[in-house]
Amino acid sequence: MLPELTDDQRTTALGALYEVASAKRSRPLSPADSAALDGASRHILGGDPDTAVAIGSLPEVWPDDLARAFDDRDMAHLVGGLLAVMPFVDGTVDEERIAIVLDYTRAMTVDEPYVRELAELMADNISWIISDMSRRNLESITNHPWSPGVDVNAWLLPYKGEGTDSRLTARYEELRTLPDGSFGRAFAAFYDTNGFTFPGSANALQEQFATPHDSAHVLSGYDTTPQGELLVSTFTSTMHQEEPIAGHVLPVILSWHVGIEFNKVAGSTTGALDPEKLWVAWRRGADCTIDTFGRDWDFWTQVDRPLRDLRDESEIAPLEQRYAAEWRKPGTWTPVA
Repeated sequence: MLPELTDDQRTTALGALYEVASAKRSRPLSPADSAALDGASRHILGGDPDTAVAIGSLPEVWPDDLARAFDDRDMAHLVGGLLAVMPFVDGTVDEERIAIVLDYTRAMTVDEPYVRELAELMADNISWIISDMSRRNLESITNHPWSPGVDVNAWLLPYKGEGTDSRLTARYEELRTLPDGSFGRAFAAFYDTNGFTFPGSANALQEQFATPHDSAHVLSGYDTTPQGELLVSTFTSTMHQEEPIAGHVLPVILSWHVGIEFNKVAGSTTGALDPEKLWVAWRRGADCTIDTFGRDWDFWTQVDRPLRDLRDESEIAPLEQRYAAEWRKPGTWTPVA
């Protein structure tokens, strides 16, 4: 669950987000900036869900102000993560905005890995960023240190030639025989609908990644469009809580919104971030009580269970259609109605 903020803390956090979005009040807000502020207020910070943020009433927030308001570590990490998203909502790497975020995180003594990643972005050290974010993502999803020198693409695609595993594939194919409405049947349908091949088959994705990742897709309801992948990774970041910003949120924003390719398997594109949908995914993952990437998650013990019951017991909020993934061509984003 996300920490609850007082009214003063909420106002201070929004003021800081506004300072980043407006580059210290030197620029007008874009529609995406405004949607990001309103969405953060409604879905993350506990603001009135029916009221837009009154920009003109937000206080000027200096780094020391933010540090005083958020001396609690959990709250400081929450606000730091929100701030880290703001420079990228317009789909660019904005050094001026990133510098403001770094001033804030420094004052709050937030020293998470994403802070250095942001600094390296300012230095245009893209190769280092791709390497660091990829390693942190893989360590997060595998729950163990990543060995230096291991080829990410080769790890993601292990079932080639003699690497195929027909028994493993057959086990997944049996999911198609489970009752309608079961989690396992829904998982199989997800693969069939998307034209995916089950783990063990030639060119299928690594089971250690694919099964928990696609379980998150099925449970959260997000599809496999670029925007859907961005949203399910955001959902995962707060569900799993291992390297949430450095290993999940920032990599997918850079990959699917800014257009930086991290690996050949995933590819990249631009324009997939819808700010309010991102905050909704953030909130849904934070409220979720299970973790498909967790050490204690056992996919096979869940496949017979009704999908509806699994979602309800896991406190996964229903996905309203207006917050579902909807892919548009880059440059055609409009705020959620």
